[in-house]
Amino acid sequence: MFVPDIEAAVEDVDRRVHIPENIVTALRELVTSEFERLHASARRVAFLDAQINAGDIQCDQAKAHLEGCLALAGDSHAIYMSMDDSLRRLANQAFFDKLIVMPDNTVTGQPGEPFNSLINPDVQSAALARQRATTESGRQTGNVAGLNNDPLVEAMGIEPTTYGLQSRRSAN
Repeated sequence: MFVPDIEAAVEDVDRRVHIPENIVTALRELVTSEFERLHASARRVAFLDAQINAGDIQCDQAKAHLEGCLALAGDSHAIYMSMDDSLRRLANQAFFDKLIVMPDNTVTGQPGEPFNSLINPDVQSAALARQRATTESGRQTGNVAGLNNDPLVEAMGIEPTTYGLQSRRSAN
């Protein structure tokens, strides 16, 4: 084909591609609203990702804080004895809500958070029971509130016993 013929053919194609103005307006509104919806969704996802990342950081910080508290509570006397007087005061403020000097010159203490929970015998028993359940069964659902670990089927199995099996069992 000659170049002028090709150009004329392209012009004919262009004449047939026509979107009426009312449809252009409707398409613009549709695509723009979809862009806005996607952008809002992306902002929500970005916000949720930021919240998850912040939660991960807070969780890691809480775990590190717990490790420090457990180290202190695990051997508080040895740590206390290794400190000078200025650090002992800080340790007392960190560990106790109150230290009470009694009339007979003995001292009792009321541990603060989280030490009051860590030295609570009920919490310690629950931790040991959970550890035993985990190591014995390999499951971690032993003491989780709300989970039902009771067997739903008797030891004999799911299938009901048949007449033939019942007669053999009763003969044994």
